[in-house]
Amino acid sequence: MNISSKFAILLSLSVISTLVSAKVHTLSKALTTPNNSQQLNEGNQPINKINQAGGVLKSFPPFYPSKAQLDGVEGYVDVVINVNTNGEAASITITNAKPKRHFEKNTIRSIEKWRFHKKMINGTVVPYQLTQRIEFKLKNFTMGEIAHTVQQ
Repeated sequence: MNISSKFAILLSLSVISTLVSAKVHTLSKALTTPNNSQQLNEGNQPINKINQAGGVLKSFPPFYPSKAQLDGVEGYVDVVINVNTNGEAASITITNAKPKRHFEKNTIRSIEKWRFHKKMINGTVVPYQLTQRIEFKLKNFTMGEIAHTVQQ
């Protein structure tokens, strides 16, 4: 592909803001098991957004970087997320990325918007840590297609 073709594709990508496939995998088995029983507080009222094991409540797929997309680069980012008692990411640490310096920035920006189940131990909401892998995979797609984040 010549430079003018790459520039034309890059220009159209910047106008359209394409999201491509980004999958979220929970690496910790304990965090993937949902607690299906409804918990009640002392007044027998349901406790909302609390899961004994914690875990992802709402996630948003990261943007696939235009340059990586143009160059056909795929990869992943492994992160450790410290979740506070409000169900927000207090800190995000990248533990591994392949390839390096392609997907890390967009991964962090995405996770900063995520919300997490509050974790409860002995009736008290506590901060916790979880590990995630965000995979960036190119698929057959049309311009403007939105990818879905999949939690497993």
